[in-house]
Amino acid sequence: MKRTRKKTTPDRSNPSRDGFFRKAYVRFVKMRGEPREIARGLAIGIMVGMTPFLGFHTIAAVFVAAIWKSSKIAAAVGVFVTNPLTAPLIYPVTYMVGKAICGFSNIPNPQKVLSLEAAIAWIKHSPALLVDLTVGGIVLGLPLSLAAYWIALASIENYRKKIKPKLKKRRRR
Repeated sequence: MKRTRKKTTPDRSNPSRDGFFRKAYVRFVKMRGEPREIARGLAIGIMVGMTPFLGFHTIAAVFVAAIWKSSKIAAAVGVFVTNPLTAPLIYPVTYMVGKAICGFSNIPNPQKVLSLEAAIAWIKHSPALLVDLTVGGIVLGLPLSLAAYWIALASIENYRKKIKPKLKKRRRR
């Protein structure tokens, strides 16, 4: 007699079997708090994360989230839109957008970036460069943070709508 193996679908209720992004998503939608506060916190974090103040992103996002009565944890999570993997992609784009709008700085020739003259020019133009990066970050961060707000709000509300009947059923037992 031949044994046949039953085909099973993956258990989505157990996030440990899924990948990193699935785990992060499940943890995010399970956060405690009002959906609007959580979504607002994420949007604040993403907006702050697009600015060039790399060492102060988390502190600034949590501070702004506290003022706006939003989720501080979600704000801290949103800041990580800018991380070591994405920063090399985000900052050149924010610079180009900021320079197109303000045009305060002028980065030296890319072939000479590692030269002493280029380093001196970067330092000399750093305030203007910072303005261009900040303006570009705000211009790009606004639509990203608004999109993140609506996506997060819909995701959290959808998750809670699905889980509500299960919780009622569990309470009856």
